[in-house]
Amino acid sequence: MLSLSLGLLLASGSLSSGLLTRGRDTEQVPTATISNKGNGGSKTVFVGRTLSEFDQDVFLGIKYADEPTRFTPSELKTKYASNDSNSGPLSLNRSGLTSSPGSVFYNATQYGYDCPAYGSDTTKLVNMGLAKLNEDCLNLNIIRPKTGSQELLPVMLWIFGGGWQQGATADPRYNMSYITQQGALNGNPVIGVSINYRLAAFGFLDSEEVRAEGNTNLALRDQKTAMRWVKQNIQAFGGDPEKITIWGESA
Repeated sequence: MLSLSLGLLLASGSLSSGLLTRGRDTEQVPTATISNKGNGGSKTVFVGRTLSEFDQDVFLGIKYADEPTRFTPSELKTKYASNDSNSGPLSLNRSGLTSSPGSVFYNATQYGYDCPAYGSDTTKLVNMGLAKLNEDCLNLNIIRPKTGSQELLPVMLWIFGGGWQQGATADPRYNMSYITQQGALNGNPVIGVSINYRLAAFGFLDSEEVRAEGNTNLALRDQKTAMRWVKQNIQAFGGDPEKITIWGESA
């Protein structure tokens, strides 16, 4: 099931070095800026990268929530620090960007961690080096086509399946680049979003004690938190917050 093409690997970022560069000195580094709520008016600049083979900008591994205390609900992330990215701090010298007072630069060039999961697909992804499992995994990815238009685009938010036991946005089968490209080629451009959420016991632990504390169905709450983040922030990436379609499989 995990027969991969070179194009999908490139789109997923698995073959990149993790260092941000300007594509042939002609591509502008893609950025999107949001305000950090309750943090003195500071801003977060998400720095992605361009996929020239798909004519897209991608922003990967954006945390919509910090790592929650185990077996408790996630909370919407509203402010960022420069070391929040699982890809590490961004090198401004390499990116060609200039720092500014009150701005935090977030490295969104690589997939973040995927949530701990159990199953044959997860084992294959980990063994192939396509997925890294960590409880600090509540992140999402944004893929936008280069349309040249200032019009806000509809958003398609993908929720992967796996029987609540396994799954990862880094799985190349769930790569959003192809379907986003097809939309643009057919004159119906959309922005693609994929989200990670807790799985197995981390997402669905159940007992009398858990119910008494009100901490059931954490995976579904993670999904809800991710949707809130997209609703509040997708406009900065060129998406229309009033035109969000949720789709997925199995889960």
